[in-house]
Amino acid sequence: TAFQVDFATNHKPNHEVRAMLREFFENYEGTLIFHNAGYDVKILIKELFMKDIYDTDGLLHGLEVMTSRLHDTQILAYLATNSAAKPPLNLKYLAHEFAGNYAQDDIKDIRKIGENNLLKYNLIDCLATWFVFDKFHQQVIDENLYDLYTGLMLDTLRLLIQTEITGLPISAEYVQKAKEELEAIAINSFD
Repeated sequence: TAFQVDFATNHKPNHEVRAMLREFFENYEGTLIFHNAGYDVKILIKELFMKDIYDTDGLLHGLEVMTSRLHDTQILAYLATNSAAKPPLNLKYLAHEFAGNYAQDDIKDIRKIGENNLLKYNLIDCLATWFVFDKFHQQVIDENLYDLYTGLMLDTLRLLIQTEITGLPISAEYVQKAKEELEAIAINSFD
């Protein structure tokens, strides 16, 4: 299914729908499947779980909720098709045999796409993601890459999502210590 979140409110936050989405994600016991979860999950955490960019508690809660049972079809496709030829990993390419060319001309600004066309596009995107999951999931298992996928790849994804939202954590104490050491090196190099 596809449904409106903010589109119907002139692209302003629809707090009622967002609250229902958050509740759904917090209570859903199934597995979430994304294509490029690094983008989608980051946006969902920022919009549904964080009050502002400094809301670390909301970030960590959202990160736990959104990544505890997750698949990323882009990573699955990367592992299944990994070769020197570097095949494209975008969803439209990977699902073309299933969905054809359903791309919108100007998807970078959803306000330029009519509401019904946007809902149709989003639904096809979801179905295409499911298709790509079915296409590559078993292959990754059969090629003994599943431990790599569920371990290193998904663990790294979680770390990258957190880092992209808040940046790298920096200790002010160590920054000051490094500054002092570098200044001492610079002064001594001129002696």
